[in-house]
This record gives sequence, structure tokens and C-alpha cells, in this order.
Amino acid sequence: MRTLEELLRALERDGIEHRLITARSCWMIVAPPLGARILGAGIGEENLLWTAPGFSTRGWSDGGNVGGARTWIAPEGGPHGFFFSTDGERWDVPRELDPGDYRPAPAEEGWVSFRNVFTARSADGTSYPVAITRSMCFEELASAQAPGRTSAVQILFRHEIENTGSAPIDRRLGLWCIVQVPSEKTGTILIPLRDGAPADSVHPYFAELPTGVLRTSGRTVLLKALGGQKYKIGVSAPAATGGIAFVRPSRTGKGWILVSLAFAVDRSGVYLDRPSHEPEAESSGGDAVQAYNDPGEGELAFSEIEAHAPAVRLGPGQRQSFHIEMTIAARPEHEIMEYIQRDVAPGVTPSDLSW
Repeated sequence: MRTLEELLRALERDGIEHRLITARSCWMIVAPPLGARILGAGIGEENLLWTAPGFSTRGWSDGGNVGGARTWIAPEGGPHGFFFSTDGERWDVPRELDPGDYRPAPAEEGWVSFRNVFTARSADGTSYPVAITRSMCFEELASAQAPGRTSAVQILFRHEIENTGSAPIDRRLGLWCIVQVPSEKTGTILIPLRDGAPADSVHPYFAELPTGVLRTSGRTVLLKALGGQKYKIGVSAPAATGGIAFVRPSRTGKGWILVSLAFAVDRSGVYLDRPSHEPEAESSGGDAVQAYNDPGEGELAFSEIEAHAPAVRLGPGQRQSFHIEMTIAARPEHEIMEYIQRDVAPGVTPSDLSW
């Protein structure tokens, strides 16, 4: 759904509980029955996230991919994974996780928080009693070129996992933030790398990447975002800077849009998600940043920018928080490029974004 009006109309039509949070021309919609995800966010009328044309509160096997920004847990596959069967043949999203049963939770002034208490079950049958809390707020970022005009907003996330059981959970769960962005027309995902990052720190999932969808510009990896083909890349923690961004022309007017994530990376941390052909690592390894392109087309075309937290040991009652700053902007192309070159990927040029 491309606009705030379309999104509100659909939510009201389907009777989905939601909260519209605004500040002047900035807005975001949080839907507790849909995983307490940020279902849409924008500046003015345009929705800068991808939101599905229909909603379901009954789980992913019944149309539960509704878009927006959500919280999952890693790893995805392998014997300790939460989404694949042990043989890797079947994939599904546990309903306890998404949409889950998110309830309002205490929050600081200006924030909204929702908590989901459930039991996570890995492919090998191990159970982990946990609670996930999603907390969000946002603030406007004024345009330097036009003081007083809102053209960007920063959404602050706090993803938190708590061990609600009586036994320790020793690095078996990792918080995973996934933001879906619209790719029915060509966009670009940018992932900056650290100096000296080895060539194998960026690797494909599923299979070899299609020709022409991946390129580099200096220390930045660029992935083509366009519906119709399925592919995914990951960046190992020692190579990641803690940033990933998506840019493309606006869907509803002139100019460009940007969605970027900034977060902390523990270069020596234990990150649990990795391609299925790579062995699990108990002490290190795994990907801190991922980017995915979906085979859907038209209004079903989306890509994903993804951030992982390292897995830690959680004793009974202990919590881990993962903080993310998401910036969304709708500006003239030259202003978006200035932001990218200053804050995301220095050295990237407009020609690098031309596919």
C-alpha cells in the first residue's frame, strides 16, 4: 500500500487494531495484532515501507506476511533454527512469534511498547520460554536545505528478549530486525564494509546470485532491489559497520526515498544466522547484516534490509536489548545522495545506483 490513506482504509475495513502516531507531517502505524510491527511509516502521504495489499492475523501460512518492520529470532535454519524443519525441506513462521500475542507494556514518555510471551521451539525440539518486547518512538529531522520543512524522520527501536524460564539460555537465540521495502521498480540496497574486510565476508544464500545484481563501490556493497527474483546476501560481523540502507525513486511523486538502519555490531560476537551450506559456529561467525530480494512482482514486490544482534547467555529473568535507529527520508535526489555520501556510504555516486 503506497499511501497513509490506503493503509488506514484497509485496517479499518478489516477491523485490525492499530495506532497512528504523528508529528506534523511524519507518521507511523503500529499494529499489535500483526506482530506489533510498524506496518507503515512516512512523511506526508507516501508510505516509505512495503505493506502487503491484504492482512491476516492467522499466521504466515495463511497470508501473514503483511510487510513493515518486524522482530524475529535467529537462527532461521539448521538443527537449532526456528523456521525450517530439521531436514531443511519445510519452512514456516511459528504463530507464537508472528503474529504472536503482543500486549501493551509500560513505556517511557513518547514511546509505545508491546510484549509477547511465548515458547520458542527449535527444529531439534528444544523449548525456550521467552518474552519479546518491541518499543518504538520517532522524531523529526529537519531539512538543512529548507529549515522548518520536515523531510526525514528517525524511528528509534528497542528490541528486547527476556528469558522467562528457570534454566539459562546459552547463546541459542538472536534478535533479528527485518524491514520490508517496496521494489516493484528498481532500487538499491547499500551495505558499507569495514576497511580490510575479506572478500568472503559477503556471501550468497540459497544459490549463486543472478548475474548483474551485485556490485561494489569502494568499501560499499550494492545489491539490486527489484521484484521477480529470489536472492539474498549476508555480511559477517567482522566486516559489518552496523549500517544498511535502501534507496529508490519515490512511488507517489518527485524525488527519492531512503530507508536506513544503524546499529551496534560486536565484531567478535556470536551471530547465529548463516547460509545453510556453512557449518554452525559456537564461538564466532554468522552474519550481522543481511539483504533479501523476493520473487513477488507488482504490488507483491518487496526487498528486505535486516540487522542481527549477537546471541548472548541469558540467565533466568535476564534480558538483552538491541537498539536500532531507522531513518526514513523523502527528498530530492541530490539531497538523498548527500545523505548517503555523508552518513551511509562515502564514495558512492549516482552512477553506482543506476542499474
